[in-house]
Amino acid sequence: MPHFLKTNNKLSLIKEDKIDKERDIQSLVENNLGEIFGYEIVTSEFQIDNLRIDTLAYNPETNAS
Repeated sequence: MPHFLKTNNKLSLIKEDKIDKERDIQSLVENNLGEIFGYEIVTSEFQIDNLRIDTLAYNPETNAS
């Protein structure tokens, strides 16, 4: 299904952009955390013992990570 963007009461088609790798999606989200969720990035690829967090972010609205 096509998606459109409304600007000045006009619609323009949003073109699909293929993303090949999970890391590319992660970077895209991390670079736009504020716009998407209102969060701020703390760190990427954070490791605790044998566990890894891809993206650790902070929510200033609730003062929580």
